Amino acid sequence: MSGLAIAIIGLWALAIGAVLLTQRWFSGKRLRQRRGLSAAAPSPWQKAAPGQVNRAVRQQLMRLLNGDRNTAERLLQDARFRYPGKSENWYWEKVVYDLRRDRRA
Repeated sequence: MSGLAIAIIGLWALAIGAVLLTQRWFSGKRLRQRRGLSAAAPSPWQKAAPGQVNRAVRQQLMRLLNGDRNTAERLLQDARFRYPGKSENWYWEKVVYDLRRDRRA
């Protein structure tokens, strides 16, 4: 093969790689936005007004998760994605209910 043919093949490989990386980056960004996981998304503790979520429900969730706030945030984000339009207290109660149900099995 001549040097020109190798250079053309190399350029095509770079172009294809750039296209694939760009597609992968944009699809990941869309998924994070659709699921509400962007970096600017407030945590559930910041999102809810103080009187909006029952304190006992917050304590139950933290007790069930041994104080793991990251897991609580992930479970609450997932509940919001699966069941849009519910009240904030409903999401917290749903996560507590699901955890208790799953641990009985």
